[in-house]
Amino acid sequence: MQTSNPLQKVILLLEEQGYTDDQVGDICGSLTKNAFSMLYTKAVSDFLDEDFQAIEDCASDEEANKKIMDVYTLRTGQDPYADMHIYLKAFAQTFLNQQKTI
Repeated sequence: MQTSNPLQKVILLLEEQGYTDDQVGDICGSLTKNAFSMLYTKAVSDFLDEDFQAIEDCASDEEANKKIMDVYTLRTGQDPYADMHIYLKAFAQTFLNQQKTI
């Protein structure tokens, strides 16, 4: 494996173990959903009532998602994409470490 991206290493390992593209896609999709869940959980604890109202008032899901990301940055002082990257990297490293012990 010639990549330094831990998530890419996970994908390559799964492919080497015989997982199909669909199965790898499902795993990555679940992982992404979990990362978003982590962000939303953190957001719920930091958002104010007016934040939730502003999100609810958005005209589309796309607009609401953007508003969530903006308010997340405002309330937590952190970039949601950076937090997601940290989560995904930690997952990937843990997964790879467990594979070494099997």
